[in-house]
Amino acid sequence: ESAKAFGIKTAETLYLARQKAPHLVVLPPHHELYHEYSQRAQAIYREYSERVQPFGPDEAWLDVSHRPESGEALAAEIKARVRGELGLTVSVGVSWNKTFAKMGSDHRKPDAITLITRENYKDILWQKPVDEFLFVGAATAARLQQLGIRTVGDLAAADPEQLSKILGKNAWSLVFNARGEDDSPVLS
Repeated sequence: ESAKAFGIKTAETLYLARQKAPHLVVLPPHHELYHEYSQRAQAIYREYSERVQPFGPDEAWLDVSHRPESGEALAAEIKARVRGELGLTVSVGVSWNKTFAKMGSDHRKPDAITLITRENYKDILWQKPVDEFLFVGAATAARLQQLGIRTVGDLAAADPEQLSKILGKNAWSLVFNARGEDDSPVLS
């Protein structure tokens, strides 16, 4: 059976994973193979844009705003190439900013494309629990929930000045990103 069937999440500690599935079989990592496939995927991405910013070993943001094709069409083409050339499935988020693109890639897994637009982001993202928002860790989520902020939409509606008194300067970024105001560029 799949580890995910037992509620085990990617990058979860082995201690917690074994609590959920005591019969868990852990295979040795193949770091060199993982690195090779990461490099091969990055090479495919760079054929579509010079503006590619890795986000960990198996994710990246691509700025394709200079291309004539739609982001969704490019996502489908890239996804097909990664599957055909590398034998891997990928989930892709397409959006006007990096935060929502990443959340789109996490929205439906595995092997999906999610388009997050200025028209649909509230319907798709604001209903999500605040602990699923990008850069909200367990401690921050617990603090937010104590304040009655349970969803991404609640976070977007929060007063960043008031929230910063509790969470510090990070509160401004969290609130603005939840509102779709992430304007950080893709760094190559």
